[in-house]
Amino acid sequence: MTLDNPDFDNPDIEWLPNDTPREMITGPVPLPLEQQEAYRQKMLQEWSRTTAGQLCQQFYTPYQAYKNYLAAHPFGRKRRDGALVDSLEHRAFQDLLAMMERGSRDRERARLARRCGHRKSNGLLCGSPRMRGSKLCYAHQSMQAMRPEKAAMPLLEDPNAIQLALMKVVQALVDGRVDMKLSGQLLYALQIAASNVGRLDFEPYREEEESGG
Repeated sequence: MTLDNPDFDNPDIEWLPNDTPREMITGPVPLPLEQQEAYRQKMLQEWSRTTAGQLCQQFYTPYQAYKNYLAAHPFGRKRRDGALVDSLEHRAFQDLLAMMERGSRDRERARLARRCGHRKSNGLLCGSPRMRGSKLCYAHQSMQAMRPEKAAMPLLEDPNAIQLALMKVVQALVDGRVDMKLSGQLLYALQIAASNVGRLDFEPYREEEESGG
């Protein structure tokens, strides 16, 4: 058997039909950063015209105005007799303000945190905050634990890594280090990885991650 004449009748290999759409085999092609930003802005504009978007904007404007007013007038919520007005609306404002301040502190912690030491297939470092007591971020620490023990395969986290993994499988097949059955299973797994890669997001900030020193 040669690579130019694969055994399509092998019952152990599940080949994709000839009319399978290309994006199901190769996965979605990532857009350039400029196009991604343009797409994000377009989606944001469309959302802002929905009922939810309009309500959100109507909510945010008075919230910000009240926040700025209290910052300029610290005693603005006192009654004439000097007692504080304990209203449901102000308690809701305080709860939201506290939540947003926590989010701001978390983002600052993430900005100052030590960075993940994983180097991706394109040579760039990950850049996400590392986990406490580890040199890796949450995502890469989890992925490292799932690496095969018998093969030095890259982490299937992006199109570059999937292409390198594909090359490793082809190399092992040509060199006779894997049989047709195993290589077919590996190639099918890579097809699934390629179809999923455009929908992945492995780098959100987690509270468990280490901040600073």
